[in-house]
This record gives sequence, C-alpha cells and structure tokens, in this order.
Amino acid sequence: MFAEINIFEGARRIALVIKVLSILLAIILAFALSLENARLYLYYVTDSPTGAFQRAASPLSCEIGWRDGTDHEETIYSYDLGGSYSASVQLCFRGQGGLDDASHGNFYESRAKTFQITEEDRAAARSEARSKWYSAILHGFLYAIGSGITIWIILSIAQRIIGWVVRGFLGVPSGQDRRAS
Repeated sequence: MFAEINIFEGARRIALVIKVLSILLAIILAFALSLENARLYLYYVTDSPTGAFQRAASPLSCEIGWRDGTDHEETIYSYDLGGSYSASVQLCFRGQGGLDDASHGNFYESRAKTFQITEEDRAAARSEARSKWYSAILHGFLYAIGSGITIWIILSIAQRIIGWVVRGFLGVPSGQDRRAS
C-alpha cells in the first residue's frame, strides 16, 4: 500500500544539493570579492591653483593635512580610460591655503570637470587596469577552487557524522540503509 521510504537515500540527495548550492555561492562570492579589488585608483597632485596635475605614486600623497598639507581633494568616479577600462581618479590640491572650501568649492569642481589625463598616462593606466583585472580573475579562480574544496570536505564530514549518529539511534549497520532482518 505505501511505498517504502529510504530515509538515508533522501538524506544523501539533500546533502548533495546543499553541497552544490554552497559551492556555487562560494564561487560567486569569491569572484565578486576578487573583482572588487580590480578597481584602479589614480592619484594626481597639484601645488598651485592653476598648476598642472602630476601623477602621485600612492594615496598617501593625497592625505588631507598629512605631511604635505593637502588642502582639498576631488574624486572623479569612473574616469574613462578607453578600451572598456575606467578608474577612480582623486585630485589633490596642495598649497591652496588661500582657497577655502566654502568660497572656492566651484573652483575645485571646475578643475575636476576639466581634468584630462595625458595619453601616455592613459595608456599606462589601461595597462595597469588590465593587469589588476587579470590578477583579480586569477585570485577569484583560486579562491573559488579553494573554498569549493573546503566546503565539500566540511559538508562531507558533517554528513558522515550525522549519518553515524542517526544509524546508531536507529540500529542500522554502517554502509547499509536498513536494519538486518
């Protein structure tokens, strides 16, 4: 009348689905977090209100009031580098002591709007962006493989332990799905 239900086979299938979904989630997270690190940040500094911007080697060149006395900074998000690459560009104004933010905010914004990267810097930035992107993909791939294997091992051990406990309570011998008659 009723079909005999094999609890252990059902549990194995549920465990497999949980493993696969967990690994897929880990892969998505690994790539998402890795690609976040692929973003290129460029820093440019000027020492006078109308002076040319020079590329700075590190973000420390743009710390407001730190060592070099940066007075103001403007950020351009998603500056187009060409070739489907973009970067966040931070413009740092040093030695602008006479220009306060309240009365000269438009001055800084207009400098940011008219800012252009030289073709040489643009090519170097594209190369840097490409390198960061490939590095992020490689790291994402390695993180995905590592986390997938780790999750599979942890869930397999948990599955074995739970199966061992349940078989013990039900009196089912190890490696079998039913009690011996």
